[in-house]
Amino acid sequence: MVIGARPPLISFNVNLRSTDLALARSIAKDIRQSNGGLPHLKAIGVELASRQLVQVAMNLTDYIITPIHVAFEAVRTRAAEQGVAVAGAK
Repeated sequence: MVIGARPPLISFNVNLRSTDLALARSIAKDIRQSNGGLPHLKAIGVELASRQLVQVAMNLTDYIITPIHVAFEAVRTRAAEQGVAVAGAK
């Protein structure tokens, strides 16, 4: 028998007041660990067509090293630089 354990994975999404999917994807690319962004963070940009919004969808694989508020602020800052506001987060 093999047993493994890992820290909890947190799924966290930030909606942007925009329909610009390229923007959401660019922000996701900038902040994810695999592109030199925040450690223990995976991110993609997705369209929420029914809500006329785009979203940066994230998985935080170690919330101690990269807390939710740090991930949120990274998205908010990059969106604000492009003149886009946050529509909500969950």
